[in-house]
Amino acid sequence: MKIGGLLLLTALLCRGSQAKLSVHSSESNTIALRDSHVVLPCSFLVTPGSIDLRRLTVSWYQYGFLVAKFANGEVTARQDASLFEPNLSQGNASLLLKSIVKRDEGQYECEVTHAGEKGSASLALTIQVPPEVLLLPESVHLLEEHHMTCSAKNFYPKEIRFIWTRSGKAVSPLNTAEPSMNPDGTYNSESVYSFTPTSRDDLTCEVEHQALKETARRYARYMGLTVTEVTLMVFAVFTFLLILLAVFWFFSVSLSPLVPLKLVQGDIGSVKCILTGWRLGLVTQQWFINDQEVKVDNQQRDCEDVTSVPLNSPSDYRLKTDPPKKGFFRTETPVTLQFLPTRADHEGAVCRCRVRHRLTRRSITHYNEYPLDLNSQTSRTSLRTRTPT
Repeated sequence: MKIGGLLLLTALLCRGSQAKLSVHSSESNTIALRDSHVVLPCSFLVTPGSIDLRRLTVSWYQYGFLVAKFANGEVTARQDASLFEPNLSQGNASLLLKSIVKRDEGQYECEVTHAGEKGSASLALTIQVPPEVLLLPESVHLLEEHHMTCSAKNFYPKEIRFIWTRSGKAVSPLNTAEPSMNPDGTYNSESVYSFTPTSRDDLTCEVEHQALKETARRYARYMGLTVTEVTLMVFAVFTFLLILLAVFWFFSVSLSPLVPLKLVQGDIGSVKCILTGWRLGLVTQQWFINDQEVKVDNQQRDCEDVTSVPLNSPSDYRLKTDPPKKGFFRTETPVTLQFLPTRADHEGAVCRCRVRHRLTRRSITHYNEYPLDLNSQTSRTSLRTRTPT
């Protein structure tokens, strides 16, 4: 009896001194992005005492299928999985998964056995895939109707949100499709907004998804001109043309003051002026003595020609055109009215010349302010320019 009691006491003491094993995971759900590396945390503790690798077994399972295992001092694992073998003696039984894909998502179990003691911890791995966001067409023409498509491709999980804003204000899309599943388990979706842009107001498509660190924004780019810009351009062109026409009109023809060169009775006298302008072939001349027009045989004759034209008048008037001096934009042509002055017709008379451009309708008239004086070799009269409206 004494021997039996002693054996029982020894067994109870040994059982009370056996080391205890505890296994736990710091996370119940781990979230990671596709194609990234992720560590599934698992740690264990043996109390009292130390960890004996010879008596340690660590196994990882996904839905009951073995992923990685440490036993008898060796590690066996899938190609994309590994254990932190050097840290097992410190109680680190975490699992490393490399370049995770959709099939790696799911429920995992970390099972640890040490010296006959067994413990486990479970956790879930959720894989998120950020969407590829595009806004098509990339650029739109102003004043034309467009259907803008904001697409999100290859995302996971399924929940996604599209937000359209125009000039900072929310607008309603024409249609937003339900997400459709791809063969790899990801989803595609799109939202369509229809509008006719008349200005360069900001049009933005915003996409919100769990896998995005921040909201994805895509902006519409505009091509062409707005109504205001077209109006301003037309107005600018019209104004420029008006200014150009005004310049052409103003410089189309001008006439210098009339200068009497020689006025002696019985000798050939003359009154000279300088005709200036462009396209002088379109300029007609009219000469007057005391408001009586001196009829010219050919009033439409090119004023750029060098010629002497007989005038159909009893006083035998002749019109002489000297060689022109051509400039960059305008031409100068001296014009002289020749006649035989008589006291009866010219003493105290006023001589006038009127020129008119047939294209621009600009008309200029010059005359001598004081009557012609036949007593001097050269008229000493002062001259004045008059331009009728």
